[in-house]
Amino acid sequence: MSKKTFLYIRVSTLDQVNGAESQARALLEWCTRNNITEYETFTDHGVSGAKESRPALDKMMERVKRLEADQVIVFAFSRFARSTMHLLKGLQVFYVVPTFGTFTCARKSRRIRLNKTVRWAPSISARLCAS
Repeated sequence: MSKKTFLYIRVSTLDQVNGAESQARALLEWCTRNNITEYETFTDHGVSGAKESRPALDKMMERVKRLEADQVIVFAFSRFARSTMHLLKGLQVFYVVPTFGTFTCARKSRRIRLNKTVRWAPSISARLCAS
């Protein structure tokens, strides 16, 4: 199975159709500019970013854990997580996947490259990610 890029879109209310469409357009433009042709989109409509469990996000993260993607791109990091704790939990999942490379914010062209040579400090991550 070839690796894909996963695109994640989230809008908080069901009436934000234009918001979801503009995020999708921006992500597809990012893919075009960066020669990314193998991608799959996951979208949560009407789900608060404060909720850690969201149907499309949960499905995407499970597939990341199954080594089906080597990068995730979001329009803004706030679309993925509304709290620092949730963002760190997501980054920890990405980090332990041996083939995962980058988590990208398309709006600001910011990438978090997960350098596998730097070991994640378990004691720090346990404190940061404790619920």
